[in-house]
Amino acid sequence: MCRVEGSASEAEAIDRDEIPGDVDKESDVFEIHVVEDEKLITKGDEIKMLKARLYDMEKEHESLGKENVSLKKQLSEMFNVKANEDEMALEVSRIGEELEKSRAKTAHLK
Repeated sequence: MCRVEGSASEAEAIDRDEIPGDVDKESDVFEIHVVEDEKLITKGDEIKMLKARLYDMEKEHESLGKENVSLKKQLSEMFNVKANEDEMALEVSRIGEELEKSRAKTAHLK
């Protein structure tokens, strides 16, 4: 840098002029901040969207869990009903056999 005689502001002005691309560098830094800020805003929006999606998925998971419990309960009840039906069918069959035997005895006694 060469020495320039004059006021400090003149020296400053000359110093700035002697730095090639100084003005561009300042605007580049500004543009980088704007781009980075836009990226941060975009990332922030993306994070909000993902949080909302996660919340919805948690609610859906909770709902499906409740539905799963309800379906398991219904299935258990159906198994119990089926078991009772099977028991009743066996009982009816046994009673039918006893009735046939009783009829056979009654017919034999006549």
